[in-house]
Amino acid sequence: MDKHIESLNNLPRVTKENTASMRKLIDICTKNVEALKNLALPVTGLGEQILLNQITSKLDKTTRMAWESRQKKGVYPNYEATIEFLQEQCRILEKVDINVKPAAESVKAKSVALKKWGNCFNCLQRGHRTNGCSSSRNCRDCGKRHHTVLHNDSSSTPAQADSATCKNDASQATQNSNKRIEDVKQQSAVSLCVSTANDSKQILLSTAVMMVHGDSSALYPCRVLLDSASQMHFVTERFANLLSQRKEPVDYLVSGLNGSNTRLRNMIRTTIQSCNGGFATELQFLVALRITGDVPSKSFDISNWPIPSGIEWADPAFNKRGRIDMLIGAEIFWDLVKDDRITLAYNLPVLIKTELGWIAGGVLTEQSAVLAHSFCQIANEERLEDLLKCFHRLESCDEINTSRRNDQEC
Repeated sequence: MDKHIESLNNLPRVTKENTASMRKLIDICTKNVEALKNLALPVTGLGEQILLNQITSKLDKTTRMAWESRQKKGVYPNYEATIEFLQEQCRILEKVDINVKPAAESVKAKSVALKKWGNCFNCLQRGHRTNGCSSSRNCRDCGKRHHTVLHNDSSSTPAQADSATCKNDASQATQNSNKRIEDVKQQSAVSLCVSTANDSKQILLSTAVMMVHGDSSALYPCRVLLDSASQMHFVTERFANLLSQRKEPVDYLVSGLNGSNTRLRNMIRTTIQSCNGGFATELQFLVALRITGDVPSKSFDISNWPIPSGIEWADPAFNKRGRIDMLIGAEIFWDLVKDDRITLAYNLPVLIKTELGWIAGGVLTEQSAVLAHSFCQIANEERLEDLLKCFHRLESCDEINTSRRNDQEC
């Protein structure tokens, strides 16, 4: 316990716009806070506020101001929300790539990345455009309405450049929009699809909660996706850092949909066990930044399901949308499955007994539209962007034109 508290009291300082130092701070916080939770010492109340004071005191001025702008008067800051904010800042910095040279190409690359992820050109935050930004800060070099990292000595601003591109592509995007809609509907494994039907369905993927051995034999609960079609096992980089297990250098090329490839460079070995302790095994896991989207694609109610009494779920929250940090592949999938199974109804998933408890999987028919379908694949999010590129351009044209007008006035 003392070791974990000491680590939290000696957090590293984040230098200006340095992703590596911010990642290190996040990892140290996450690792030690989770360890304290396992010792029945959750971060709440006064302890939470003291920890937040430690964290924010280590941030650079720009990040600290961005964090402060999110806090509401009279409301105590929250640890989980702060960590999510810092992770989002890291993601933005990585996408923008502050150190790209030369400067002109760097600004263009940053602008494209920000537009792609829907971030503001001024404060770099997601959820609004430059013309709707509430930040009072402007570029320190020219005073215009964009972030200093997007400053370019040429007369064209990032928003103006984006607007020109948008105008050239808008006509073509309009002509192709109907065709793109049909293409998306015909694809059975897409990241996002939209339906207006009253009766829709989602495919429920089977999940379980397992205990994973970390450094010094500490146990960490992990939500696992069970996948009989995967040749390997995977763990997210976030959870691998939490375990503090030694990473072994490897070189694996993971193939996915439409020939997409992802190269993975690290692997860990660890023991996983069921929550009731009846099953345990040691496996090798490839470390990936992200395994899949939240599972299920949206939460649903099971209070009216005809579930027999005495069912012990492998994942008690299988019906609630949540993060997946580990994938168990075909190597042990069939060893986990038992013969017992229960068919609830024609429009409900099948229940199957496993070494981990009962799991649910299959088709769930609902009376409300399912807006997102998930598939299990190690791939980057550029696929989604490619599918909906024309819609993004159409939606952003007017916003960027308005932003251009406001930027010129500034």
